Amino acid sequence: MKMKKIKYIIGIAAFSLLAVSCNDSFMDRTPLTEIDDAKYWSTTNDLKLYINNLYDRNDLLAREDGWGSIGPYGWDGDDGSDTQVRYQYNTRMNGEQTIPSDDAGWAYGDWEALRSINYFMDRYPLVEELVASDVEKMKELRQYVGEALFFRSIFYFNKLRRYGDLPWASTLVTQTSEDLLYQERLPRNQIVDSIMLDLDRAVEYLPSQSSPGWTGRINKQVAMALQARIALYEGTWEKYHANDDFKAAVNQSTRFLEKAAQVSGELITMSETSGYPALDNVGVENGYRDLFNQEDYSTSSEVIFWRKYQAGVINSIWDRYSANGAGRGATKSLVDSYLRMDGTPVPANYDDATLVSITQNRDPRLEQTIQINDRKHLRWEKANPPIYFIAPAFDGWDSEESCPTGYQTYKGHNFRYAEARPAGLGLQALIYFRFGETLLIYAE
Repeated sequence: MKMKKIKYIIGIAAFSLLAVSCNDSFMDRTPLTEIDDAKYWSTTNDLKLYINNLYDRNDLLAREDGWGSIGPYGWDGDDGSDTQVRYQYNTRMNGEQTIPSDDAGWAYGDWEALRSINYFMDRYPLVEELVASDVEKMKELRQYVGEALFFRSIFYFNKLRRYGDLPWASTLVTQTSEDLLYQERLPRNQIVDSIMLDLDRAVEYLPSQSSPGWTGRINKQVAMALQARIALYEGTWEKYHANDDFKAAVNQSTRFLEKAAQVSGELITMSETSGYPALDNVGVENGYRDLFNQEDYSTSSEVIFWRKYQAGVINSIWDRYSANGAGRGATKSLVDSYLRMDGTPVPANYDDATLVSITQNRDPRLEQTIQINDRKHLRWEKANPPIYFIAPAFDGWDSEESCPTGYQTYKGHNFRYAEARPAGLGLQALIYFRFGETLLIYAE
């Protein structure tokens, strides 16, 4: 009986092997982790699913959901700012950086995001041919193309800030793309011109949002906010570096500043016409503080694009660090820059002996930006009893649990718990764009 079973099993196995060996198509299949161009690009939903992956790229939109990710204000401390520093200070900002001996920031992986975007840009016409006669489907297609253009602008803006002059690629680069592989770097303002063209198209293609609400996707207003941000950056860079080693070959500062004013002005007109976007918390006590420490901005008219977290799925860990300094601190130059209540600057000899005296008769935003030991600034509101800020954390258990300057950040700290949220449960939202920035761009 046992022999019969063995013969039966061997027979089945032999038949299966024969069937497989006779079927070449079984072995000639696309790996499950790769896209089959011949089959994939057929619906607008295919475009949506592809673009969704770009939203989760940390090199395009910071996620701040892993250990060591300390929230939006860490970017300044890490990447360079005169308003915030960290224990391991930024050597470039301190004038100590030397030319790297390796390809830091220029390796294959550092350009992978651009390759993904341009791969989409080369392939979406396949879907366009299939849905060209469907008005609604074409609206969807244009939206996803607009999102891709937005992300390409983000990618190049990040590279511009690091390197200045760059090569530009708007199509997929392959081993045979000799004109792209060996092209010289283009002047920085030509790169920004290309970014502006991408964002002009993105603004044209993306849907407008007329009221607060969570969509999780980029819209027309967000693309305009990015365009104004980049135009202001390049305009001021070329203006203030006109006579040093970092000057542009041909100064175009006026043109970019005019573009920043134009785009931000159009957003302001939208606000005046429809009421969205608009400022939040105007005239509200601690309104500035509470603008930056929320878990949900779906009712906000000011925060127009933000990352939403979900417990157990994707979480923020910012509040774990922010209660203890997060390894960063405001600089004295930032603190001294806040005006007095009458609009005049503080004198050189003003009383800065204590944190309380520093904020006396000053712009109210100062005491909503740094921690003050006045029994009003909370670390954890729902602890029993509530835990108030007493002194800067100079001696935390690691560098992310301390404040190096003594001016510990209060802005952005969510104090509405009894203690730091456990791993996997942090929900504090991450702001990417808000209307207040647009107003500042227009004013500047």
